[in-house]
Amino acid sequence: MTRKTDHRRVWAYAAISLTVALRGFSISPVYEIEDVDIRPDAVTCRRTGTETMAADALSRQAFWTDKNYEGQLGVAHVEGKGFCLTGASKMCDTAWHTHSQTVPLKGGCPRYRLAFRVDSTITINDMGKDGETWSSFIHWFGADGAKLSSTPVYYTALKRRRTDIALYGDIPKGAAAYVVQLGFDRPNITPDNHVTYSALSFEELADSPTFAKRARFASEIHKGGALSWRADLPAGCAVRFQWRGAESADGLAEKPFRGPDGTEASFYDAPFTADAPVIQYRVTLCSDGAATPALLSVTVGQVTDRDWTIECNIPPPRIRRISPSPTRDTAAPLRIAIENATEAVILWKTLTVKVDGADRTAAVRRADNVISLAAPDGGWGEGLHVAEVHVVDFHGNTAAGKKMFFIGDAPTTAKVSLRDDGITLIDGKPFFPIGLYAVCKREFNGNSFDNAFKGLKEAGFNLGHTYGNAYDPEFLAAAVKYDIKLWVAARFPEENLINTGRHNPSIIAWYLGDDTADHIPPELEADYDEAVKAVDPTRITVQADPIGSGPKTRYSDYVTATDGFLPEIYPVRNQAGDISDTTCVADVIRDMALFHSDVKQYGKGQPHTCWAIIQYFKGWSGWKHFPTREQLFAMSFAAVIHGAHGLTWYTYGGFKENEGVTSTPERWQNICDLAGRLSALEPVLVERTPPQPSPPEALTGPKTDPHGTPSVTCLLKKHDGFSYLLTVNAATEPVTAKLTVPGAETAEVLYENRTCPCDHGTLTDTFAPFAVHIYRWKGGN
Repeated sequence: MTRKTDHRRVWAYAAISLTVALRGFSISPVYEIEDVDIRPDAVTCRRTGTETMAADALSRQAFWTDKNYEGQLGVAHVEGKGFCLTGASKMCDTAWHTHSQTVPLKGGCPRYRLAFRVDSTITINDMGKDGETWSSFIHWFGADGAKLSSTPVYYTALKRRRTDIALYGDIPKGAAAYVVQLGFDRPNITPDNHVTYSALSFEELADSPTFAKRARFASEIHKGGALSWRADLPAGCAVRFQWRGAESADGLAEKPFRGPDGTEASFYDAPFTADAPVIQYRVTLCSDGAATPALLSVTVGQVTDRDWTIECNIPPPRIRRISPSPTRDTAAPLRIAIENATEAVILWKTLTVKVDGADRTAAVRRADNVISLAAPDGGWGEGLHVAEVHVVDFHGNTAAGKKMFFIGDAPTTAKVSLRDDGITLIDGKPFFPIGLYAVCKREFNGNSFDNAFKGLKEAGFNLGHTYGNAYDPEFLAAAVKYDIKLWVAARFPEENLINTGRHNPSIIAWYLGDDTADHIPPELEADYDEAVKAVDPTRITVQADPIGSGPKTRYSDYVTATDGFLPEIYPVRNQAGDISDTTCVADVIRDMALFHSDVKQYGKGQPHTCWAIIQYFKGWSGWKHFPTREQLFAMSFAAVIHGAHGLTWYTYGGFKENEGVTSTPERWQNICDLAGRLSALEPVLVERTPPQPSPPEALTGPKTDPHGTPSVTCLLKKHDGFSYLLTVNAATEPVTAKLTVPGAETAEVLYENRTCPCDHGTLTDTFAPFAVHIYRWKGGN
């Protein structure tokens, strides 16, 4: 994947002084890319081959077949431009693909290079899966016209940026032709957004590689200093440098890159000094076609560029309020930090600040990356204030945020926080959420919220949610009466949240996103978090989304945006007997592993809670049947065993095309049995997890589940002098397993009216498909 950036859109801004300290990068972005390949360890000339699809192919309407879900998008092949998609006329579900005619391969080449350009107003992370309609693929065909296989095309393109994609792979043996398919289902292309694909090419690559004879790129900006480099230079290859300098970052705008004689025609081929306050260098890589130079690192002063990457990995600046809120100090200045995740320079002259609709930019004072605004004469007034901040960085990334601050008191309700292991605390007391989505008035409860919450309490639930009016007095009163906690939708603070919600003792979390990655950019989700905490710092924030898969999940960029995540785990799809009936428990285990991996990698060392949403519904186009009782219990306990800090289920009453848990007496009884079991175990589940025993050993039956995880997995907990071992079989066949039960002579199997003898700290038991066994024994320390 490569990228070319047009810096001309940045240069219109007035000159500024560079006051940000530029330090070394762990990852070094590159810009203005032309015919280079970016590897983690080096920059090289790109491979070239025999072109079989020309760069103007996307412009030719007759060459493509378009598919557009429900005709919601504007679709056009535009001569000289490419393939254009314009957003739907309303907020709705969108999906599309276009596929080319069949293109013959010229033959004899084992590999290919597929390249195309994306200009988009939305972020695209296409992680297509084989067999899906709305994704990107290369479809391969044999000489007889029969389809051989499909290769998913994975790529990322950031919003409001130009992305040049270059992908390499193997041509399947026996392939004589191919079809290129481009498409995606998520995110939706909403009104006022568009996506354009252009410059598509397909090249066949021979066994003996050939390389572009000339390639180049420009660096990130640096402080000036001595410049040297390390490179591998085969015979006939070279790397050559030019540079440009200025007094300030955007002073580079009209400066050309020059060599040692001061002209654009000359180049440095030995170390030199770039003696200006602010500099960029540009590298030209020269190849003889048969071999390529490899630029390993470049050092400017004390800074070394290495671990090369493309510019699309650079996020926009982050805007954070750092002054206290809520506060009673009406004279306190408003203080806001503007930070870049990398060292890309912020163009401070582009900064604008409005407070409560009035432009206050001229009154702003800055110290490094912190801006401050003094209170007006007489101080800030009582209530909510809104600061709108807008700024642009050196590479055209725009940051715009609404920063709230509140003059007044914080709520006096119980403090909700997270323990360092992710367990929810209410006034310091551990709490394990057992919740249901979409609690509402239905025939099932006599159209009464009081009956609904009474039923939840009796069953063992302790948490509820509604898609209706969460501030309905009857809804809130019933939650308080039966001590059912709530999580309530919020975005930016509004009257209900400020005057009612934040003072209600039942509400423990603000729900900032549902299907988050489809609708809310990460920086906006972080703004929501900061905004609600400006008026209510006593509760946590959560969001819900399918976690997805791939090098980065849908959650990866959102980990630090909220305190908690509700992964939507709805794996039982299509008609009964579908493959999803086999893989559903394994899917839960996989998704829980992805959550913990994301928190570890992106969570910045902060605790994050996981209240997994487990499917117990059917409806819409994809979910044709309910999970069985065995699947429901196995999926739920698998989530707990693999690190969920709470459980919720979708849904209570059902709506539109969805059927929920109250749709039949049997379904209600199943979910009540499960909630009651978890409620009884809540004191156990909130205990800190001790060192774990050896994993179970499968003696007979499958050793792994459908995704390769051990078929039987377990979680050891200790409480009140007893040890508890929660176990689940994720396989669809019986498994006999040996379990380690430290210190046990006999283990009671809860809810099964039986015991298991133990032999020197082990027991052997048989698990039916999707069986859950919970063992308890005295001691075990």
